[in-house]
Parts: sequence; C-alpha cells; structure tokens
Amino acid sequence: MTARSTPSPSRTTALAASSGAAFALYLFVADMAIPAPSHAQGHYNIGNALVGALFFSYAPFAAALSPLVAMALYCTYAYTALARRRRVGLVLLALHYGFAALVTTPFYLHRSPDLIVDTRDQFIRLAAQPGTALFVFAPFVIANVWYVLRIVRQPTSSTR
Repeated sequence: MTARSTPSPSRTTALAASSGAAFALYLFVADMAIPAPSHAQGHYNIGNALVGALFFSYAPFAAALSPLVAMALYCTYAYTALARRRRVGLVLLALHYGFAALVTTPFYLHRSPDLIVDTRDQFIRLAAQPGTALFVFAPFVIANVWYVLRIVRQPTSSTR
C-alpha cells in the first residue's frame, strides 16, 4: 500500500473533469480582469492576447469552441497529473508552452503590431492593482508548479 495512493480511475476522472473545467473558466475570467491599455477608448477586446496565448496555447485557434477546447485541455492536464502520467504530462507541458511561444504569440504579434505597446500599458496598469495581478497570475503559477511536481514525483511507498 502506498502512503500517497492515486485515487481510483473513476474518482480521478471526475476530479480532473471538475477541476480542469473550473480552472479553464477561472483563466478566462483572470484574462478578462487585466485592465485595458491606457490609450484604449471603449475597450472591447477584454484581456491581453499574450497572456491568453500563455494561458490557452492552441485553444484560441478553435474559434467559437475555444472555451470548450480550453476546458478539455485543462481537464486532460488535471487527469494526467492526478494519474501521475509522467511522460504524457511532460509532453503535454512542452506542447502547451512550445505552441504558445512558437505559434500563438507570433500569430498575435503579427496580427496586432501594437500588441507589445498595449501589453506594456496593461501591465503598468496591472502593477498598480496588486490584488488583481495576484488574482490573474498566482493561481496559474501555483497550478503549474503543482502540475510539474505532481508528474515528476513518484508516490512514496510505505511498508506495513
């Protein structure tokens, strides 16, 4: 018997589905909480494209299905971590950030030439709101650290 045993497959699936979907919804709200650039009048493009690229990687390319794709993405990540699938977890992590860095971010920068200036303005305004900044980024960072630690650490076994 292990001291930190993995939950049953059905419990793992249910926990992954609920936590992954909730986390994806949180990320949408967190991205929208980023203040508009200071020069924007009637800011209709809520959030920040570069943060969205970091949070959602390839999900934005699913257009209208993006929220569902993001939920499926984070449900898969949660399941992988809860089931301690090391190789799959590391591959998913590399794919997520690789795609975000090599495809989504360059696409957004090409589409919106002023995005770097807008992002700078948004982050200056966000820095003046530390509570909002913590809301936007702290759970994401904590979840990523938990994910990596969970997939790379093997459960310890105890002898009884």
